[in-house]
Amino acid sequence: MNRGTVLRDLGRPGDAVAAHDEAIAIWREMVGEGRTGLANHLASALMNRGIALSDLGRLGEAVAAYDEAIAIRRGLVAGGRTELANGLASALMNRGNALRDLGRLAEAVAIRRGLVAGGRTELANDLAGALMNMAIILKEQGGIQALFVPVGKLPTGTNRAWIRVWSTCSRPSCMPYDTG
Repeated sequence: MNRGTVLRDLGRPGDAVAAHDEAIAIWREMVGEGRTGLANHLASALMNRGIALSDLGRLGEAVAAYDEAIAIRRGLVAGGRTELANGLASALMNRGNALRDLGRLAEAVAIRRGLVAGGRTELANDLAGALMNMAIILKEQGGIQALFVPVGKLPTGTNRAWIRVWSTCSRPSCMPYDTG
């Protein structure tokens, strides 16, 4: 797994995928032999594979890797491994990013909404950004009215700079750089 991460950092995502595939095979075998305590390592290897696949533009395969990591981590968190909740949120966010890059914006926004609704209020600004990006595309397509959210309905903790950008942005190139 570390080899794959280093290869990706060196700008060799194809080699990274191959290294992650090797690690995944090993982790799968050990988990399959009953060493279930290693399931999170398998999920991490799948996450890293998804990231490298995203780097290669193989987004459909990346989503599949994230889906498997999410399923594993959901099971672990539901089974009492609550310390892995951040890892689960990361897997969901990575899946959302890949879906966004595939043009599946509604699904990407739904992931962020679900995380914020589930108590991950630190992600409220990510949700606001995703909504804004979706609004820009919908505006270009003439369907922006479906996305309007009254300011009072924005998630608690949403950065007020996003609200200002949201209310004043009127062109596709309008992107926030300072959200502080």
